[in-house]
Amino acid sequence: MEWRSWRCNGLCADQTNHDPVGSALYVAKEKGYVSDGTKHLSFDGFRFVGNTPFRPNSALVFARLDDSFHGVEPLTEASLKGDERFNIQFNLWDWGRRPAS
Repeated sequence: MEWRSWRCNGLCADQTNHDPVGSALYVAKEKGYVSDGTKHLSFDGFRFVGNTPFRPNSALVFARLDDSFHGVEPLTEASLKGDERFNIQFNLWDWGRRPAS
């Protein structure tokens, strides 16, 4: 499967105790499921695999494929520990394969 874009989620944590609220990685429960990446999907169709810890000076960089999925687990006041979750996302598109907006 060819890549559509590269994504870089730069995590702007100001503390080191926010590991659980990092970017999450998922696999589809339905074998062979793909998405063109043009809309947000429900968590119901996916199994949580793991996450990148939300720590200062860290990032998650990955190729955006039709069968790769990422997101953020639902946030609560308890998981945020009274703080906020800031990140910076960069997308590098292969314009020949970019989905229509």
